[in-house]
This record gives sequence, C-alpha cells and structure tokens, in this order.
Amino acid sequence: ENKVSLAKKPFFSSERIKKELKLAKEKGVKLIEFRCAALNILPNFKEIVQVIKEVNSNRSMLLGFELMAELVNEDTANLLKECNVKFCEVGLQSTNPQVLANIDRVNNLQKFLEGVKLLKDKRLKLAIDIILGLPGDTLDTFKETLNFLKENQLISDVIFPTILSVGPATAIRKEAKRFGL
Repeated sequence: ENKVSLAKKPFFSSERIKKELKLAKEKGVKLIEFRCAALNILPNFKEIVQVIKEVNSNRSMLLGFELMAELVNEDTANLLKECNVKFCEVGLQSTNPQVLANIDRVNNLQKFLEGVKLLKDKRLKLAIDIILGLPGDTLDTFKETLNFLKENQLISDVIFPTILSVGPATAIRKEAKRFGL
C-alpha cells in the first residue's frame, strides 16, 4: 500500500499507546518496535512521540520505528533521539520513477537523503528497505537503485533486499495480472 493511504486508515490513539507502553514497561519489556509502514505520516505522530518520551523518560526501553524519510525534519530527529529510538527503517523501494509509478508511489530522492542524514546525525541505526521484483523492475533498474545507495554511502544500511510479496486485498494484487505477477 502506498504511504499516503496509510494516513487515512484507523490508528491507535495516543492514550491507548500510553496504556500499552506503561504495561510493557511494568512487565520489563526492553525493546519495542512500532510496525507501521510510516509512523511519521500518522496524524497523531507528534502525540505518540510525546507519550513515548513521557513513559520512557528513564530510557529503559529501546524503540524502533518505520518512517518515511522524506518527512523527517530536525524536530522529528531530535524527538526520536530524546525518546531513545535506536533504529529506524525507511522505505526507498526503488529509485526508478516508472517502477514507483507502477506501485502508486513517488520518491523525492533529495528529501529522502536529507531525512536519512538527519537520522544518521542523531546516531540512529538505519535500515533502508528496497524491494526486488517490483512491477516493471529489471536488473538494470535494480542496479540503478543500488548505485544510488552506493553513491550516497548508504549501501551498508540496506536491508538486502526484500522480495516482493503480493498480499491478498492489496492494491498490487489487483494489478498483478497486468504486471505478470
């Protein structure tokens, strides 16, 4: 699914997150991963981060987020560091405009690089997600993506690579036949 549609989906309230984080802390949980494809696109992202900062004020829990790098600014990077976020996964998927158009996605590569730099400057461990086998992807387009990462000294941060899976009830499933998937 594209990240824009995620912002329109139901999401947990900051109060629910606070309650669950407190319970996790009481039970001695040391690591929590927020598994949302782009947590920072949610309308209540800043509230969530403030709740985490409050509940994890003693920094006893390590946290991991999935983010949209293009939306990371200095304030976001600072908040993540203050909350004891230790790693961030960001989705690049591909650098090829046609491949991205086929999955209803657009990347602003300059903004992506700026967001990644801000995260790295805060010493957050980074994982960059690229996907092998996207509709329209070829060996050459995949190499272009790898070259982009190499040229920007990010190749060592790649989760190498995720292989496309066509899940049920996804937008890509509806287009699977058209793309020969």
